[in-house]
Amino acid sequence: MRSGKWAEANRRARAAQRRPAVYVCAYCSTAVEGTEDQQRVTCGADECLRANARQHTTTRNARKRGATVETFRYSEVFERDNWVCGICREPVDPELQFPNPGSVSLDHVHPIARGGEHSRANSQTAHLGCNLRKSATVQAEREVDSLL
Repeated sequence: MRSGKWAEANRRARAAQRRPAVYVCAYCSTAVEGTEDQQRVTCGADECLRANARQHTTTRNARKRGATVETFRYSEVFERDNWVCGICREPVDPELQFPNPGSVSLDHVHPIARGGEHSRANSQTAHLGCNLRKSATVQAEREVDSLL
């Protein structure tokens, strides 16, 4: 019983010694307060948590396939491409959310399933519908198929 009191006292003492720190959300750039020992990546908003989970899943899948993995935010690629789909060349509406075929998604130009890497150079903005239609094909294969 006494060890429980000591453990609680030690926890409180350690918490009092932690210095406050301010972090910036990796997805929406909102300032987030925390403590020095926390490794905060997101602000906790639903959109930021979903984006973090999506990026974690993509990175994990790429590593499982033995692909080279570069750490970057999807929003960097979307801004670089000016929110224009790299497949159909039409603008992408950033307000549309996931199940909508017009929503934004990250497309790997050379698919990871075909030995491509998860990097900025191999990524482009795409409509979800365009990306699903493209699947794991490469631009040259789609051009040959359209000629047949």
